[in-house]
Amino acid sequence: MILNKYIVKEFLKPFLLTAAIFAIVIQMGHLFDRLETFMKSHVGTEIIALYLVSMLPLWLVQALPVCTLIAGVVTLVFLLVRAIPG
Repeated sequence: MILNKYIVKEFLKPFLLTAAIFAIVIQMGHLFDRLETFMKSHVGTEIIALYLVSMLPLWLVQALPVCTLIAGVVTLVFLLVRAIPG
């Protein structure tokens, strides 16, 4: 039980970090991709922000498997490094 809590705690740090990084990168890419459309339509910043926030769940669903893989590898490496006496 204690080991499970420790592993989950060690896993959540890189998972949340990679999820935040992926979310920011994907949002910025999508914003720059749609910027010309937004400018031609004279859309306000509030609508653009609402659009980006509403699209966030779709992007996270696509990015979470990669985030899980990266966090799992990072967690295993951290656990391995701490287990080796040095």
